[in-house]
Amino acid sequence: MRRALCPLLISLSPSRAAQMKEKRTYELIYEDVQQLKQQYLRVEKKLDEAATSLKLLGDQIRDLSSQFKLFQTDQVGRRRTSSPCPSSTRSSWRSWRRSKPSF
Repeated sequence: MRRALCPLLISLSPSRAAQMKEKRTYELIYEDVQQLKQQYLRVEKKLDEAATSLKLLGDQIRDLSSQFKLFQTDQVGRRRTSSPCPSSTRSSWRSWRRSKPSF
């Protein structure tokens, strides 16, 4: 009976080893998938943070743009209400520029 069981045990050993190897392969694949999921979640989190930052930057740019437009409008209003330089001042400036020595 022992002689009959030996070939049977020997024939089971390779299939058992193949099953163990196949199981180990699945375990490795499972571990890889889990690591990829974690990496994906980290990348997704960083993308969400970047999107939030970009939205804040866009809001700040819009605010700066509106402030700049208000500033330009204010400057135009000041130019219109300010009195121009008297002609005597302009002529004295021109004469000063002409009399200035050139180097």
